[in-house]
Amino acid sequence: MEIHPILLGGAVFASSALAVGFTRPSSIYRLAVAPILTFSTFKCITTSMDYMIRCPWAGLVGAYTITFYLHYLDIVLLRGWSFEAGGPSTDPGTGKNIPNYPKKDQTDNTWERLKFGLAATCSFRHIGTPYQVKNVPRFSEKDPEYIPSRSRFLIWTAFLYAACYIFLDLITFKVDIDTNLKYFTQKNVPFFTRLPDISGDEIVMRVINTIISGLIMICVQRSFYSLVGFFSVLLGISEPREWPPYFGSLSQAFTLRRTWAVFWQQTNAAKFASVSSFIVQRVLRISRGTQLYRYARLVSIFAVSASMHVLVDVASGLSLTSSGAARFFLTQAFGIMIEDIIIGLYYNFLVKDRSRERYLLEKCVGFVWVGAFMIWSSPAYVYPLMYRVNSGQDDSIIPFSIIKMLIPVR
Repeated sequence: MEIHPILLGGAVFASSALAVGFTRPSSIYRLAVAPILTFSTFKCITTSMDYMIRCPWAGLVGAYTITFYLHYLDIVLLRGWSFEAGGPSTDPGTGKNIPNYPKKDQTDNTWERLKFGLAATCSFRHIGTPYQVKNVPRFSEKDPEYIPSRSRFLIWTAFLYAACYIFLDLITFKVDIDTNLKYFTQKNVPFFTRLPDISGDEIVMRVINTIISGLIMICVQRSFYSLVGFFSVLLGISEPREWPPYFGSLSQAFTLRRTWAVFWQQTNAAKFASVSSFIVQRVLRISRGTQLYRYARLVSIFAVSASMHVLVDVASGLSLTSSGAARFFLTQAFGIMIEDIIIGLYYNFLVKDRSRERYLLEKCVGFVWVGAFMIWSSPAYVYPLMYRVNSGQDDSIIPFSIIKMLIPVR
């Protein structure tokens, strides 16, 4: 009997919540369920396109299922979250117990355990807990303590959702297939090896595609976050303070490291860090605090991210060999290492003046570097994902187009 991929994703989600809320870190149930969840995730990935029709929808179902699966590995197996501990109980890098912060006088009943399990499973960034991930954006940079009122939060969140939806509608309601086939296919991915043959028009189109693809990814992720946050606050399930901004300030994206660690959303930061610590410290036996450890962690984090995104691409209908996710994400790790070397040489041997004017110049150079690196590297990831759009199929992520209702497409 075939099971709908959404139900398979729901099973992975529910297993995490129940394990965290109702079992101890040493429970055999936690490990015994892992193979079942692995199989469920695999089935979800391989059947999503059969059920979800459009590849963005299939990709989203696959992405959230894989995310909850990695979250299970993180909070259930590697860090041992439990109701009794009030959070994690184990260091994923050493396997040793760590201090925890259980709530004083907490009521121990089925409802409280279920709430704790759901909260730990739903909050990827662990907002408002002692275990909150680094670099979560604040509601206001000027006033770090500011939290919007319920009504202000709902209005702003609804506006953001509407803005994202309209932008996605504008981008996808009419596709120029001829232009896509000319500039945005697998053969256009290489840059330096084709440099003598690349026209100025192709470079311009590559720049435009990089910008628009980035905005699409931001709008897709932000719109889902806004939708869930809006109804959670509207229905009284959560409070505005539990829904800080999803992305950081673009002004922080002047190095590749800051782009991924500060500007980009940090929903996967905790799980990637846990899996990376396990691999680097307990499998590779690399000691913490060394340069080797630092860069082994960097590479392993992007390797885990690459693996996740390759599987998301497979859920979207791509083959393993067609996906460019591994190439893109591993290239980011390479870029950060090059960046660290250049910055280290610059600060150690060249710069003597740390004036504000020099800092602003450094940031400008940094923005150019990040932009150029993304323009070079992102097509490897993005162009293969355009295969269905390039074949003329309706592959918009939005369920219906408002613009098509107002402006019929001929």
